[in-house]
Formats: sequence, C-alpha cells, structure tokens
Amino acid sequence: MVDEILIYWTDKNNEKKDITKVCNNLKWKEDSDSHTMELTFNVPDTNERYIEHYKIEAGDRIQLLYNKKVKYCFIVTTVDRQYPNRNITAKDFCFYIEKNDVVIQFSGISVKKACEKLCNQLGIAIDEICEMPASVNEVY
Repeated sequence: MVDEILIYWTDKNNEKKDITKVCNNLKWKEDSDSHTMELTFNVPDTNERYIEHYKIEAGDRIQLLYNKKVKYCFIVTTVDRQYPNRNITAKDFCFYIEKNDVVIQFSGISVKKACEKLCNQLGIAIDEICEMPASVNEVY
C-alpha cells in the first residue's frame, strides 16, 4: 500500500486550497517531551506566470491528511523566503495550548464543544471538529 498525503492551506480569508502538488521536502517530527508535532515543507515563491504559487504566511492554517483517515492541524509559525522557495514551519495546536496558562472548567459538555470553547478562548482558528459525544467534567 502506498501512503497518500494531502496538504491543505487555509488562508486568513478562510479560503481552503489543496497545495499538495506544490509542496516539496515535506517532513514532520514529534516531540515526545511536549507532545507536539512540527511540520516543515517548501513551496515555490516566484512571480513566474506558469508556476503555481501561494503566499503562505505566519498564522495561516495547514491540514495534513494521511491515507484519508488521519488529519493533523497545524498553524504556520515561520516563513523563510529564499528565492525561489518559501520555507514553511508549522506547529500543531498542542504547541499553543501548552504555552498558555489558561484554566477552564467544563461541566457536562461534549469533547467537541470543549475543544471549540478552548480554541476560541486561546484565539486558535479551527476549520472543523468531528462529533465527539464523550462528556468532559474536569478542570484543564
């Protein structure tokens, strides 16, 4: 079986685009100490008419879909422009959650609603969260 990886970019205008075919040098690594993931890749950064290019900037969202089953969500943290490439570094949402000292108490709400409230409180833009009916009744 061949692994299939799809990369989607959501810009600041909430427009989602499939950028898989222009992504090069795609790498991701997990940090077991902080339980976060980092994604790096580059895309063309040129004004040439016949080369597809995207102006990915810090704060934009990246989704990585692995074998049509597993979806990872990242926020672009740094963009290094070195002609003819734009080098992108993105961190998953856990990186931002662990860097905050926010305490929120949930009582009898679904995991989906808890995730939405947490992301809204921390200013993390999200595209969609699947339905998760389990209840959350603790302080985080």
